Amino acid sequence: MRLSIIIPVFNEERRLSRCLDSLLEFCRVQGGVELIVAEDGSTDGTLKIAEEYASRNSKLRVVHSSCRLGKGGGIWNGIKMAKGELVMFMDVDLSTSPDQIPKLIDAIEQGADLAIGSRALPESKLSRGRPLSRSLLSLGFNFLFRVLFRLDIKDTQCGFKMMKRRVAEDLTPLVKTNGFAFDVDLIVKAHDRGYKIVEVPIVWTPAEGSKINLRRHTIEMAKDMLELWFSRPEAKPPLP
Repeated sequence: MRLSIIIPVFNEERRLSRCLDSLLEFCRVQGGVELIVAEDGSTDGTLKIAEEYASRNSKLRVVHSSCRLGKGGGIWNGIKMAKGELVMFMDVDLSTSPDQIPKLIDAIEQGADLAIGSRALPESKLSRGRPLSRSLLSLGFNFLFRVLFRLDIKDTQCGFKMMKRRVAEDLTPLVKTNGFAFDVDLIVKAHDRGYKIVEVPIVWTPAEGSKINLRRHTIEMAKDMLELWFSRPEAKPPLP
């Protein structure tokens, strides 16, 4: 198995079928690819839809959590099942479509240990503008990330990331954040372990149905990042 694609989902009965149809077609064309739906304690029909697809497609497996684990917990559940040499996760909304996946594979083959899709690179293409609230949240979050961790990563939050399987297995016990700051925790721990991180320009289309609550998630993400900063074992540079 060359690649394992993990789709973390929670209450996604309206969008899951479209996502799986698209990714299963990608698997058919590419070969050597498996899909893992990491279902995270949904209370709607998400699990039923995923299991119905899995019953008809040998390339698709489902891992279910009986309780809500959060984004990070769901992704790690999927990684534990993964058989691919490479593992990645992507959002169910297909804001980044499967045709962008080869870009991440190329980055890994050229030496990256962790390849992350980025909407903030000059070569990236956004098919239409992001809502102002989401843009402001992203800018503020990235500013705080740079102040705290001094890492030159322009877009930590794009849900389109790939890593070598051995890297994923090494980081699994280290990354403890399960909320929306999971991506930051992953990047910081990968950096602290000496892994090569590469941002990859992508084509990105903002999708409807976002579950981001600007006020609540801004507070949660800032809190998680500060806790991560305080928990780092090495000496920290003074805040400006």
